[in-house]
Amino acid sequence: MSDHRTVVVLAVNPRNRELLAAALDDGYTVERFSDLSCVERRLDDGIGLAVVDVDGFDRSVLSVVESFHTRGTPVVVLSRRVSSVLRRRAMDAGALVVLEKPVSRAELTHRVQMLLPANPRP
Repeated sequence: MSDHRTVVVLAVNPRNRELLAAALDDGYTVERFSDLSCVERRLDDGIGLAVVDVDGFDRSVLSVVESFHTRGTPVVVLSRRVSSVLRRRAMDAGALVVLEKPVSRAELTHRVQMLLPANPRP
């Protein structure tokens, strides 16, 4: 069973998935996923936060955002183009933060730390 310091990273692009995981590795346990069905099986296991890169997915990715939100998991959504429509849909689904890529490591970690303070590692 996972604790609430676990961050789920969902991204189709392997490079983006690894970059996001590397940015969050200090202070969090990061789990990487590339498809919706795998992450849906993980929804009920004590996830502290989800980072969802919506690029490469169809609109159904917002149902995963909504599922995280319904379970009380904060969600950060990333996209290469953040239109007012995408921002509204993501926020309506429960995203707390919507960021446009490329996002700096400092910006991402700042936003994540606001939502889920890191535990210092011994």
